[in-house]
Amino acid sequence: MPVPHRAVLEMHLRSNHIPPIPVAFADAAAAAIEAIEADEPDRLIHYGKGLAANGRAADRACDIADAMHLWSMIEETEWTLPDDEDGLG
Repeated sequence: MPVPHRAVLEMHLRSNHIPPIPVAFADAAAAAIEAIEADEPDRLIHYGKGLAANGRAADRACDIADAMHLWSMIEETEWTLPDDEDGLG
C-alpha cells in the first residue's frame, strides 16, 4: 500500500486532532508509515528542522503512528491488527 498522498495526511492531521497537528509534521507521518510497513516500527523518525513534539526532535515510528492516529493508513503487518481482532468490533 503506498503512503497516502500528502494532502490526505495534511487533512488528517488538521481535521482529526484537537488541537490540530501542524501540517509541517506530514513528512514525519509519511516516514513513520513507510517505516512500519517496512517492519521497522522502532526506526527513529526526525520531525524536521525546527520541529519538535513534546520537546523531542525525533520519535520511534510506532510512537508517531500512535500519537498521530495513523494506524488505519498503514498496510497490515505484524505490527497492526485486523479490525476483527482488536476486541472493539
